[in-house]
Amino acid sequence: MNQLAFTDQIRRKVLRTMSLAFFFIVSILASFNILFNGQYLFAALEVIFALFSLYIFITSKTSGCSPRVTFSYLLFIAALILIGAYFLPISDVLFMWGLFFPTIAYLLLGSRLGFRLTLSIFAALVMVVTAKLSASELFKTGPVLINLVTSYLAIWCVAHFFEQSRAKANDSLIKLAMTDVLTGVNNRLAFSNSLEKFYGQYLLMLDLDHFKAINDQHGHDAGDKALILVAQALNEKVAANRIFRIGGEEFCVWLPEASLVSAQIAADNLRQHIGDLNFCADNQNVEITFSGGVVKFEPSMSESNLLKQADELLYNAKVTGRNKICVAADPLPVAS
Repeated sequence: MNQLAFTDQIRRKVLRTMSLAFFFIVSILASFNILFNGQYLFAALEVIFALFSLYIFITSKTSGCSPRVTFSYLLFIAALILIGAYFLPISDVLFMWGLFFPTIAYLLLGSRLGFRLTLSIFAALVMVVTAKLSASELFKTGPVLINLVTSYLAIWCVAHFFEQSRAKANDSLIKLAMTDVLTGVNNRLAFSNSLEKFYGQYLLMLDLDHFKAINDQHGHDAGDKALILVAQALNEKVAANRIFRIGGEEFCVWLPEASLVSAQIAADNLRQHIGDLNFCADNQNVEITFSGGVVKFEPSMSESNLLKQADELLYNAKVTGRNKICVAADPLPVAS
């Protein structure tokens, strides 16, 4: 489950609140139309909508609504506004309800679908109101249309640019939350959130050898530079979305290999690539190596089980000499 699905959480809360409010408001309006206006057909439509609103509220509270259901709900709202504006007297100014449509469309659907739905409702609303005003002497067509169109467009512009800004800010925050500040690669949170994408693939967990000695002898600045250099070197051989720093001097790398043999070869190539790095600290050449464990991510595994198995293999590589790769059952005699 994505721990950073802020947009979905916000939309779910907005939908719940709006559907509950509409349930009570439209129920009252339906009663009023039955008792005082004699608008029985429109009142029946309002009752159906109120029940649909109650269903949306209950569903969004328990399991959430799919985008298709949300889109259908907004279409129902639009239909109710347009039908009411067309069949009820223009003096009821029911068309004014259309002014809030851009806001909820963008809030619940985002920029792309929100724009399309807002444009469609705008065109339909203008046509309905124009037809009603032409058949009525109560209002002058020009002033009403000018105020309706300009108000709708103003609200539409605000909703559009606000949603775009919110989406960009949300993307930036997610990227910031999922990026390791020091090395620029993905962090542990990103690893957890992207785990389902890598079912059936091979995970290399690696730990830099004698990293504490680098910090102790040359300072933490040198240790930080070593981590940055290793991250850059990994990125030269593996796609950025497959590299994760999960803590300290430990990295996880998803290997795009089809078999354990090829995964071990790829991991050992990475080991050799890191070992060839030229790293200097205090005018001294410092060797950088790592030990690693490779394990296949089976769909039945949890994240903790996956990391535990990889960590056990990594530990085995450490205690049997370092600067080597261990797999569940070594298929190849890989030299260190």
